[in-house]
Amino acid sequence: MNTVAEFIKQGWDPAQAAILVEVQKGVTVDAYQEAKVDAARLPLLRLVEGYEAKWPGIHYAKGGSRARKAMEIVLNGGLYRVIEADHNGNDLWQVGNHRCSKRGGWCDCKDEQAPVIVGYGKLCQHRLAVALKTNWLGDQHPELLAYLQPIIEKAPGAFVDLLIERDYDWHGEGNRARVAGYWHHGMSQHVRLTPLEIIPVTLPQFQWVMGQLGWALVDLPMKLAGFTDYYYRIAKGDGFPLDEAVFWHKGRTWQMSDRERMRRFQLRDIAIHLDAFVKSPLYVGLSSYEAGRVMQLHAQIAVNQEQALEVWEALPNTVKQFILENKGVEYAN
Repeated sequence: MNTVAEFIKQGWDPAQAAILVEVQKGVTVDAYQEAKVDAARLPLLRLVEGYEAKWPGIHYAKGGSRARKAMEIVLNGGLYRVIEADHNGNDLWQVGNHRCSKRGGWCDCKDEQAPVIVGYGKLCQHRLAVALKTNWLGDQHPELLAYLQPIIEKAPGAFVDLLIERDYDWHGEGNRARVAGYWHHGMSQHVRLTPLEIIPVTLPQFQWVMGQLGWALVDLPMKLAGFTDYYYRIAKGDGFPLDEAVFWHKGRTWQMSDRERMRRFQLRDIAIHLDAFVKSPLYVGLSSYEAGRVMQLHAQIAVNQEQALEVWEALPNTVKQFILENKGVEYAN
């Protein structure tokens, strides 16, 4: 790596030399991170090549193979194991819009040209994706697991916000992510890792880490200021399905969340005072969904009021009197 002095010797002025040194640092960091990702994917490619050699029938007539398609699915995190089993008690996987079983040998896709091998079953791209995922160690990420374990163990609140960078110069769609820090209750601002400490992560690796921790993504990604930064809120237990649509969601902003919350308050207020709003000369614009939501809330409020009245009527008079005497008139009404 060249220094400022070496760039000056090459004919650059001091200001240009300083800029080139910073650019050089960024290129070095990117190359380092990219090498880590490529090293993890190499065993997957070897598996694909092994499948193609073992079962030539998985090649498509027009070029390419079902194993290559399966590799794309795995790298994009497009599959996960379903909790329930199939009707024979075998494992069950959701792969895109299809379901299949590795042990059961079946898939509900319409690929009628996929070879069916005794002892292996249907070799469509969906079952090959499951085979790749369960035989490839590249979807594991011990480094990220080791980084997150002490953070979640010491976090005082119920959740942790992971600071994740998305690289929007990578194929133009932000499909490369890096864990760059975290935030939890009690912190005035998030911790941000240095460029060399930032941890690249694929969706399959993130899925594996969450599974190991027993934590899950409990809210859609929250867009922060700038182009790359998002908060991913994780907590113990169940959460959103960690598929492509959720993980790469464009993200809400704080302003969007505030507007959504205020709109929910408005809809509830309309539902509580629906008769007055209907008779009012003021016009309130509602979408068809919002109108339906108002009617649902209005019906639920009516049910709650009837239940509250039944509970009140069933109370002994002495209890009613005690509530009224202790400023409980508003509850009784």
